[in-house]
Amino acid sequence: MVKSKNNISNNKLLEIQTMDNVDFKRYYGVSKPVFLSLCEKLPKEIKQIWILWLFSFAKDGLSLFKTAKNFGYTEKTLSEKIWFVLNCCYRTLKINDFESRKINLEERKVQDLTKDSDRNVNFALTALDTTVFPLKTADDQFYSIKHSKRCLKYEAIVTLDKGTCCFLSGPHTGSEHDLAVYRKKAAHLELLPGEKIFADKGYCCAEFSNKLITPIKKSHQTMLTNEEHCFNNWVSSNRIIVENFFKDLKIFEILKKDWRSSIDKHMKMVFFLSWVVNEENKRINNEL
Repeated sequence: MVKSKNNISNNKLLEIQTMDNVDFKRYYGVSKPVFLSLCEKLPKEIKQIWILWLFSFAKDGLSLFKTAKNFGYTEKTLSEKIWFVLNCCYRTLKINDFESRKINLEERKVQDLTKDSDRNVNFALTALDTTVFPLKTADDQFYSIKHSKRCLKYEAIVTLDKGTCCFLSGPHTGSEHDLAVYRKKAAHLELLPGEKIFADKGYCCAEFSNKLITPIKKSHQTMLTNEEHCFNNWVSSNRIIVENFFKDLKIFEILKKDWRSSIDKHMKMVFFLSWVVNEENKRINNEL
């Protein structure tokens, strides 16, 4: 049995050296450069094979039992190592860095085209939105009418130029409205003079019109003008960056299936995988 374990582990570690980057990312959801960078950031006591277990578990979304079987280990051993690595990642890696949006500030500004705004003063650097992940629970406070399921909600603010997440909030209960989630934390972030954030119609509120750029809602009595349609398309074209971030996050099947472990572990998994997506986006931008 030990020989079988060692053979499987050695073969998996050999994949890091021999598998090309495209196939490696297809199997594990992370590129080899980002994987190796992560290995260097974590304490030396953490073995590469343990980190590979975590990525395999997240990418395939299989149960701990099936993941353990694929690697030739017991569920108990694999489970202990996966949660240990995840805890280390959560303590070591930085995801919330709202100040990072200020780098090369003048090059990154998107002028605010909202009617009656001061276009010489108002601008945006980021976009925000929420996303949900399914949760296995009978508790109705997690039930989202919009998504017709019980879930955990997270709010992300993403930079417009590189698509990296600079602020992540959650988990929140699925029943909470986006605006209520925004009021909890993101609304209290300190913005630069004239700075605003792109958001969708769920954030339309006079209270935050000085902080958010949102689409124009049509009323029951009147239709939107062509100019208003163009404005909404412009908002949408800038806001798509945060949707792309969520799309990249959800290549990890573990986030698309009912989460059966603790909410604390879910939070750590989402923050960890958000860091991975950030690093992948930074790598792609550096290669352009």
